[in-house]
Amino acid sequence: AEDICLTMINGKLIYKDGEYLNIDSEEIIYESNKIKDRILAELSLERGILNDDD
Repeated sequence: AEDICLTMINGKLIYKDGEYLNIDSEEIIYESNKIKDRILAELSLERGILNDDD
């Protein structure tokens, strides 16, 4: 993978010199954190329910 310096798809430059050009990393981080928070909340709720049954 270190040998790849440029990637084009359908004539569009996607990756150049170690950087993805068309990716909004801030948006990816934001959406990932929302998903993480939702999963952690669901796990916390499930654990709370399981603890009540003990």
